[in-house]
Amino acid sequence: MNQRNSKRRTFQKTLACAFAATMAVAVLLAAGVMALAVSTGAVDAYNPGSAGHPTSGDLSDLKGRGKDVTLAFQRNANIYCNGEEWAATFTFNLDYTISGSPLPAGATLVVYLSPNNGAINYDGGSDPAAYIAAVESNEIAISMAGRSGTGTLSFTLTVTTAFEATHGGVLGVVANDIDGSSWSTKDRSLNCFEAATPAPTPTPAATATPAATPTATPTATPTATPTATPTATPTATPSATPTATPTATPTATPTDTPTATPTATPTATPTDEPTATPTDVPTATPTDVPTATPTDAPTATPTRRQQRRPTRQQ
Repeated sequence: MNQRNSKRRTFQKTLACAFAATMAVAVLLAAGVMALAVSTGAVDAYNPGSAGHPTSGDLSDLKGRGKDVTLAFQRNANIYCNGEEWAATFTFNLDYTISGSPLPAGATLVVYLSPNNGAINYDGGSDPAAYIAAVESNEIAISMAGRSGTGTLSFTLTVTTAFEATHGGVLGVVANDIDGSSWSTKDRSLNCFEAATPAPTPTPAATATPAATPTATPTATPTATPTATPTATPTATPSATPTATPTATPTATPTDTPTATPTATPTATPTDEPTATPTDVPTATPTDVPTATPTDAPTATPTRRQQRRPTRQQ
């Protein structure tokens, strides 16, 4: 009897332990599911373009004519990537219809990128919000000034803030207008596995002027200086000195000296000179010249000159 009761109590304890373990596992599973739901709930609810503007906050500005413009993506966008992960450029075709007069100067439309949930859940990693902000930092402003009627905007949006696009997809959306107008149109979602062609490296809008590639200055090939072949100096053949041929000195042809034509010397007409009336010259009366009486000149008496004798020295 006692053994039977003991077995019964043991069985009851076993059932109780099993039940407790089962309940513990159930609680753990429920907690895990709830935690997963909490962590992914906000992402699952994200609608691409729901912010209405890119991360910069830029808005479209059609100068109060937003309600006059209808927009629709053709859903034939293409993506080009660097490798298999990093988005590089997107091409879009956006149809527009404008009612009324042409849009005024300064009218601008802003288009930007936005990820869907698949891209956020896979490429967003542990920080989905940062991933969304990175994707939505890529935008382009398109001038709408002067446009009217219907047409298509074809443009390329270059990625300036890098992000991966390996799963899910990234779309093109239009930013709301500052007048409150909005457009719900979205292009198809794309990732790098759906790239139209192997992605070329995108060319940035502004490219630096390429530096001229220096060309090597060719080295001149030295040429051997040719050795001058000595040539025999030719002996000058004496040439006879030509005898100057005398040239006859030309005789001057005498020219007749013109004979001066004598001119008749005019003969002075003689004039009768008056004849002087002769006057009697008075004759001088001669006077007697007295004759000098000669006197005898005294004759000098000669004197004898005494001769001096020389004296002898003792």
